[in-house]
Amino acid sequence: MKTQSTISNSAAREKRASKRAQKKPALDENHNHRDWAGTLLVGKGWLVFSGTSGDTDPHSHLLAQLVVGRNNAAVTVSFPDKLQSANRVFIPSGVEHQLEYSADIVDILYIDPTLSNISRTADDHITQSIANNLFDVTMERQGSDFEIRQLSSSQVDPRVLRAQKFINEHLVEEIPMQKVADITNCSVSRLTVLMRQHTGLTFRQFVRWSRLSRAILSLATTSSFTEAAHMGGFADAAHFSRTMREMFGVSPTEGLRHLNLTSSDLWPGMRNIV
Repeated sequence: MKTQSTISNSAAREKRASKRAQKKPALDENHNHRDWAGTLLVGKGWLVFSGTSGDTDPHSHLLAQLVVGRNNAAVTVSFPDKLQSANRVFIPSGVEHQLEYSADIVDILYIDPTLSNISRTADDHITQSIANNLFDVTMERQGSDFEIRQLSSSQVDPRVLRAQKFINEHLVEEIPMQKVADITNCSVSRLTVLMRQHTGLTFRQFVRWSRLSRAILSLATTSSFTEAAHMGGFADAAHFSRTMREMFGVSPTEGLRHLNLTSSDLWPGMRNIV
């Protein structure tokens, strides 16, 4: 005779199995991932992809994201509880989603959580407004009249800035939180609160994201995924690949192999917005 506990456990297993079944990787008719192709402009706190989006697995990441169809075309994003189709679809930070494949050109803005907490404000509508504003500026290349700090919901504590600077200068090394706390002249517990307050991330999440973004940017100067992984502080290319698939739903090969990566420092007119 089955007890209530046994029935509940069985139901829970079936629910987990159903969710796993719904998260099968997106594949084309030949059961292959379609790679992303286009350009990726990398700024200090944001990225803009322009091109044809490839397949992704359902995923969530730390960046707020705005997906825009070119020439007023609709884009479709699948969320756990809905399917949204519109010319512009906003995806808040930390929300699981899957961009439906389309052969049409799309533009995608990613807002880094290190941008003064703007990607993790209390009101998603404010964040969406900020994303739309930043997207329009970057696409129109009107950076000379624009400053990112004007979009910030708060001023960043100097101790957080010192922590960010130290972390970014030591990504290829072990980064003990105690050492960073000592450098910023505060306790570990206080640094934990400050990091969460000003970046929306835990210390570990911030280090992990900093390493991933450094590795991605490194591919603008090297074609070796192993070298890029080491430049970002990952142990090897496999570690880099696992982290990127977890955050973006694609491996570096699938997501970056056919992209032309460009730093905003090399894009005339964009220097003043980063």
